[in-house]
Parts: sequence; C-alpha cells; structure tokens
Amino acid sequence: MVKTRVKDFVLDTRDGRVYAVAVTFCTSSGRTQKQLEVEYAGYIQGVPGRTPNSEREIVARTVELSKHIHHCLPSMLTPSTERKYTFATRGRAV
Repeated sequence: MVKTRVKDFVLDTRDGRVYAVAVTFCTSSGRTQKQLEVEYAGYIQGVPGRTPNSEREIVARTVELSKHIHHCLPSMLTPSTERKYTFATRGRAV
C-alpha cells in the first residue's frame, strides 16, 4: 500500500478558530481510496466572535468546512464508510 498525504491549516476569520485539513490518497492492488479529514486544531487569541469552548460551534463549523470542500470537489471526493483496513486487505488473505 502506498499512502500520500497532504495536510494544511485553515483559519476561520469570523472567530479565529483553526482547522487542520488533510487529504490522503491510498493505493493498493491498483485501487485508490481518498480520505478527507477536517479537525479542530485550536484558535488565535484576540480574534472577536468566538464563544469560548463552544463544542456546538466547533462541530457546526467543522461540518460547514467539510461540506464546502466537498462542494468544490464533488467528483473527487465521494462519501463512504469504508475503513482503511478493509480497503487494504480486500481480496487478500489476512
């Protein structure tokens, strides 16, 4: 299996929160699995508009960012529930 991963950070200027965004491409047996990860990574102090420790806001903005990325790349990212282990071992004896 070959795994290629690109990771960067996105700053939400509305409230100073920072999100880690990673896209991973795994290739195994001629097939490719693509994975998008969006995670809350922290905040920049002093930016107005943030409700401290608001899990509800963090979840809502994480979902919003994920949907935005998917909307920009609909043909590249197709939602699935396939796990990496299942992908890597499909068609092989484990």
